[in-house]
Amino acid sequence: MTTSHGQQARLEVIPHGECLRLLDEGRVGRIGGVWDDEPHIVPINYRWDGSGVVCRLDPGLTLRALADRVVVFEIDGFDPHARTGWSVIVRGHAVEAEAPRDAIAEPVPWAPGAREHRVRIEATSVSGRRVSRPHPLDDQWWRLSASS
Repeated sequence: MTTSHGQQARLEVIPHGECLRLLDEGRVGRIGGVWDDEPHIVPINYRWDGSGVVCRLDPGLTLRALADRVVVFEIDGFDPHARTGWSVIVRGHAVEAEAPRDAIAEPVPWAPGAREHRVRIEATSVSGRRVSRPHPLDDQWWRLSASS
């Protein structure tokens, strides 16, 4: 993949351990699934508990739609100027969950509302990809040394 600037972009697999670290450090992601025969994606605040994604929801369509279903969860980061970025995807089964014993593991919602119901995505797979490119000087090192 070549950009208009002549730099080669690379698509790399993010190692599993790094995917888990990114999940642990993140706090906002998107949960997606199919409910009412329509695909939906909802932004949520979450916590990674070591083997699954935990979020808090109000009672309503999203909670009813997610319960006992296969869902996907995604987090990402990007730099629009460098045209680089990464994405981590968790696939799994959503179940209603109890409050965590450890307050640090409790997701803190940003949106208003009670958000008293917890959903846990029991991860069946975790994968990640990254778009990277060499630093601009990496492509032109020979020009710099030839002109000095």
